[in-house]
Amino acid sequence: DTGVETRLEAFFDVIKYASASQDTRRYSKPLSVKINRKGVLITLENGETTDWSDSRVRVVFPTMGKLGVKFLAAAIEHKGIKTTVCPEIGEAEFKLGRGNSSSKECLPLQLTLGSLIRYLQNRPKDEITLYFMPSTSGPCRFGQYSVFMKLWLKENGIRNVGLLSLNSENAYGGLGLNFTLRAWVAVIVSDVFSDVLRALPALSSSEKDIKSMVESWETRITNSLRNDSLNDVLHTIDKIATEMSSLNLAKKFDSAPKVLLTGEIFVRWDEFSRKRLEDLFSSEGIVMHISPVHEWIYYTDCLFRKRLISPDSGALDQIKKILEIAVKRYFERRIKKSFARSGLYSFRMTRVDQIMKVASSFLNPVLTGEAILTIGTTLHEVLDYYDGVISIGPFGCMPSRISEAIIKSALHRVGKANAPFVALEADGNQFTPSIESKLDAFIVQVKKAYRRRTMS
Repeated sequence: DTGVETRLEAFFDVIKYASASQDTRRYSKPLSVKINRKGVLITLENGETTDWSDSRVRVVFPTMGKLGVKFLAAAIEHKGIKTTVCPEIGEAEFKLGRGNSSSKECLPLQLTLGSLIRYLQNRPKDEITLYFMPSTSGPCRFGQYSVFMKLWLKENGIRNVGLLSLNSENAYGGLGLNFTLRAWVAVIVSDVFSDVLRALPALSSSEKDIKSMVESWETRITNSLRNDSLNDVLHTIDKIATEMSSLNLAKKFDSAPKVLLTGEIFVRWDEFSRKRLEDLFSSEGIVMHISPVHEWIYYTDCLFRKRLISPDSGALDQIKKILEIAVKRYFERRIKKSFARSGLYSFRMTRVDQIMKVASSFLNPVLTGEAILTIGTTLHEVLDYYDGVISIGPFGCMPSRISEAIIKSALHRVGKANAPFVALEADGNQFTPSIESKLDAFIVQVKKAYRRRTMS
């Protein structure tokens, strides 16, 4: 009948105009980026090959914790590479990311895509942009981020952009030992220094009194990572730790309740994603630490050694990895001992082997990813080193939900049934009243656990 014919004609028109629009759409293939021990090689659209030291090239970092990327960017600038750290993520990036995706993707993908789009809106015309986007394997959408962004760049005709995608298959290596060690020092310093800075508001009577000092310390560390030898970087940290030890605080670090934020690595480190949970806890006199980034790097090293990734690695590769880990441990120990002298940090080496040993009773290590670290960290740390643990992940994150389901029963099995634990999911919006109520109850439990620990 007439109605059917009208619908069919409309359908054919949609197909025709959709095909026409696809024919006129500008496609631009993302730049080919390859990593070797000499650096990062880039193949341009005209077939020209250059490297990341080219004056036209700029490495751009999305924020995943302000200090972490700032220090890493400074370490890369030491090699003469130009870098930019995107502004701290906010509502603008969140809306851009959601508006350029189906809104069903993981929160970290939406935020990193939004940061890229915002940067591209104002970048210099002839710049060659390398957007830093690590990748990984395992049951996580993290490995799809770089694939999704390449498709977005292609379909939107964005020229002269490539993705710098280090991956867990080679334990985030491949750039040579000198660069790896400087980047490693930047990661360790940012992890520990961030914990120290989050402790200060909970311990001081007035945050305003120390704000200028914190800014000075941050600038000095950044400049040292950019300009100095590693030995001089360590001396800079020693001097800053000495200055920290002279602070007149209302409460000592050892006498404050402490909680650990663990879970998905981007969400726990990004201020926008975690909604600055540290402010809530510091207002209650509670120090909040975050599971360090270097924990994940040690984890990929562990997987490499067990050949759960890079199964074709030879004996020489394994020997090199053993030596590399030994050097990493030296710098970790040296930096943590220095900050411990400030009186604002308790020296403790990160032991991924112990974390995995605890968790392996509940989850097979062959299932790689953050779930086993979240489980192991919670069981290993709560009540022994921390008075409570929060696990946070993106909304609908499978590894986060796996770890949450296992932790609740595992705490009973290891004799920590009363340990304060709460699992949160972040979708970019403000926490709901029900989540706020859970956090209020969690704070009460943490204070009780702290009193029991200090009285025993």
